[in-house]
Formats: sequence, C-alpha cells, structure tokens
Amino acid sequence: MIHVSFWKVRPGQEERLRAWLMELNRREDEVRPTLVQEGVAHEMAFLVSCSDEPIMVLASEAEDVEEALRISAASTLPFDVEARQVMEEATSGQVAAELMWQCLVVGVPQGGD
Repeated sequence: MIHVSFWKVRPGQEERLRAWLMELNRREDEVRPTLVQEGVAHEMAFLVSCSDEPIMVLASEAEDVEEALRISAASTLPFDVEARQVMEEATSGQVAAELMWQCLVVGVPQGGD
C-alpha cells in the first residue's frame, strides 16, 4: 500500500528541511535499517513551492502502513530520534488532502525486467 502525507513547512525552516532531506542520500546506511524495521519498501520526499508556505510530500510504500507509522513513532534508533526532531522543528503539521482517485492493478509486473 502507498501512503502519501503532506506537511506544512514552518516559516524559515525550508532550508533546514531541504538540507536534512539531501543528507538522507548520504546516510542510506542508517536509513535502510529503519525502513526495514518499519516494513517500508520504498519512500520518497518532495518539496513543493506554494504561494504562502512550502509543502513537503512524503510517499511511503508498505504492506501495513499503520504498523509502519506505529513502529516509526516508537523507535529508539538514533537516526529515528533525529528524524522525528527535525520533522517536529521544521514542519507545523499535516495538510488535509482529499483522495480523489485511486486504482490498484494486481498482477502487473514491476521494475525494469
């Protein structure tokens, strides 16, 4: 299942959040174990420029998204503690988004085979 969330970026925190997200590319050896612990197979983050404040879009793929969120919130791994701190300081909560369309196709091959 894919889970997408939208987060308001606090005024003056866009560069900090941008730096953190870029740092994740250099810290994959720390990111991967936390995603494995959560059961997340794939995760992506985007920054979207808006007229009033930037929005961070976070997309995660996991078999059980609710369980992944619970594990993430309870994790004591140093990387997870740091990630929660950055998110708490750099964002001011989720933005409500209305799912307008969704289509799940079962049995379609994935990847570059």
